[in-house]
Amino acid sequence: MSLAYYPVLETSFDIDPLMDGKFLAKVSDKLTIIAKQLKVTPLEDFLGAVPDIELDLEIEELWFEPSEGLTSVDALLDYLEQTPKAVPHQEDVISDLQGLKEVLRITQEQKTRFSLAIDF
Repeated sequence: MSLAYYPVLETSFDIDPLMDGKFLAKVSDKLTIIAKQLKVTPLEDFLGAVPDIELDLEIEELWFEPSEGLTSVDALLDYLEQTPKAVPHQEDVISDLQGLKEVLRITQEQKTRFSLAIDF
C-alpha cells in the first residue's frame, strides 16, 4: 500500500487531477526540510482535517488560498530544478509538483480554496 497526496477543492468543479501524488507523499519529509530552508509553507501544512471514521467524530475542515500553495510549490519546483538529486525519484516528484501547480492555478481562477488529503 502506498500513500498519495491529492488536492481537495472547497467548491466542486470538473477538473482532472493532473498528478499522481504518490511521489510527493514518498518524499514528504525531505520536501518539508527543503520548504523550511526556503522559508515557505511545507506541503504537509496544507493537509485538511479528516474525520476519524472509527470514532465517528466531526472535525472542521481546513481550507487554504491557492496563492499560498502556489508560493510553496513554485519554490520547491525552482529548488528541485536547480538541485540535481535533492530527493529520490526527483523527476517524478517534479511531475507531481507541476500537476499540483496546475490544479492550484485553476483553483485560483475559479476563486475557491483547497486543502491536501492523503489517499491510503
